[in-house]
Amino acid sequence: MMNAGQAGLKSCATTVFWCAFALSISAQAAGQKPDHQGIGAEPMRCWWRTSAAAVRVGEVFSVVLTCSVVQTETLTVVPSQAELEPSAMQLTPFEVMGGSHGSDLQAADRRFLQYEYRVRLVSDEMFGKDVKLPELKITYKLRSRADGDTLEGRDQTYVLPPISVRVLSLVPADAADIRDASPATFGDVDRRLSRANILRVVGGVLLGFAALGALVAIVRFVGSKGGARGRTAPSLVSDARILRDVGRELADIKHTRRDGGWTPGLAARLLTALRIISAYALGLPTTPLAALPGAPGANDLNGFEGHVNVRGRGLRGTKVILPAWVTPNVISQELQRPTAVGDTSPQRLQLLENLRAVLSRLTAAQYARDNQLDDQVLDDALDSGLSVLRRLKVENAWVVKKMRSLRTSKAEVADRAWSR
Repeated sequence: MMNAGQAGLKSCATTVFWCAFALSISAQAAGQKPDHQGIGAEPMRCWWRTSAAAVRVGEVFSVVLTCSVVQTETLTVVPSQAELEPSAMQLTPFEVMGGSHGSDLQAADRRFLQYEYRVRLVSDEMFGKDVKLPELKITYKLRSRADGDTLEGRDQTYVLPPISVRVLSLVPADAADIRDASPATFGDVDRRLSRANILRVVGGVLLGFAALGALVAIVRFVGSKGGARGRTAPSLVSDARILRDVGRELADIKHTRRDGGWTPGLAARLLTALRIISAYALGLPTTPLAALPGAPGANDLNGFEGHVNVRGRGLRGTKVILPAWVTPNVISQELQRPTAVGDTSPQRLQLLENLRAVLSRLTAAQYARDNQLDDQVLDDALDSGLSVLRRLKVENAWVVKKMRSLRTSKAEVADRAWSR
């Protein structure tokens, strides 16, 4: 049996052994270098690709260099890109004619950069041979971030093995695959994306025009009365065209008055235009009449006293006569029954009152015995006519009239529903 002294010695030796083992493990862990997250076995990897595996002497072809480097939040591989620029690249015996640097791409924890070089071989000793692109050495650094600090490691070198190009042959002898299958580069991808964005915008614009056309068709369908019973014969000229031509008539009157002054004929033309404007202000548009050949004023674009001539529908529309039939008495009669006016707002009633007063003054001046023309009265009447005409053009626009007809149709449907 073991005495007490031997047992104590054995226990002490065991304790010393485990302490030494723990110290060795701690020292090994303290001396071990930390592994950078995301670096893996290849912090940087590059490869060549040529636009053709076999070329002729003097033929310009493309050589594409693509590199994949690690780029994460804690570690970034920073290659020396200055030596990769086309102006600095040397690929002896090939001659670098130029090149470009495509936009870098980011995918997961890798960043891809690409350079395209245009090269050629000028030599009379390379026919039927495999010519190698030279071995390429790329310098890079590891940049790490920890606790807000940025640390850069020493310069390291990545060696890209050479690649062969056959001169006047189909495939070089050491080719492991066919390199002509995918000629697209990062620059080609950017150009195609740009073209796709342009086509997408054009498609959106065309889709908007199509939606607008569909909206117009729906409005016309809903606004129509439906069936031959509700249809009316088309007018010889649209209201918008009538108001536009009346506006031209007023503009011509204003120009003539500025050059020479008021004359009885010019005042008569103003009175005729204001009567047509008053008809539209009352909601009683002038009914256009076809101008008969040989009729008075049929060949006069400005018409004659009491009428205005305009062009009919179509590019070669016939002349249409617009009779000016509204008088101050007509406006007074309509104002006595406001429901006939349609719009009974104070602004509309005041507008009609102003037109009645203007027509009264012009009629009195036109048919007075002394035939004296007051320039100030005529100028005020011209300005009032232009102001009212601008408002009527907006009210008689196609879109406004269609929206008004839709509101009227909805009101009629609601009245019929409530009447039941």
